[in-house]
Amino acid sequence: MERKRTLTFGLLAIAVVVALALVGVAYALWSETLTINGTVQTGNVSISIGAVSDNDNGPDPRYTKDVGDCWVTGDSNEPAQATISVSNGYPSYSCTATITVKNDGSVPVNLHDIHFTQSPPAWLTVTLPSLGDVQVDANGTYDISIILHVEQAAGENASGSFTTETLAHQWNEEPGP
Repeated sequence: MERKRTLTFGLLAIAVVVALALVGVAYALWSETLTINGTVQTGNVSISIGAVSDNDNGPDPRYTKDVGDCWVTGDSNEPAQATISVSNGYPSYSCTATITVKNDGSVPVNLHDIHFTQSPPAWLTVTLPSLGDVQVDANGTYDISIILHVEQAAGENASGSFTTETLAHQWNEEPGP
């Protein structure tokens, strides 16, 4: 009986060792590590004034004499700003300034607003376009035309300046407050 008990205990011990060995093999066969590394680089939103021009390059628009003058300049310190100036204007003098907005970023933008950062003199009516949400792709451009008209109330030898700023946001979001 003693021998039977030893044999049973021995067989049980062997069975446990074999079972543990099988569990170890199963664990080794079913255990794996998968490592995924990722890199993300975001784009950027950047606009600037590309080209500027006006339609007063000789005789005044709608007239045969070259009396008034209108010109547009970009601002190297504020690349999204341009200054439009009128000198020697007279009642009913009118010109159109064209500003080319360039998308220097890598993400499309919506131009959503153009407004004054320096207001024009009271005797100068300035008509700014309604942009809505004009979309400009990366490296694309969009021309904005601004109409200036000297009113009857303008004084003699008057000159004046104003500054506009164009605002943009990424194409798939709404602008913040």
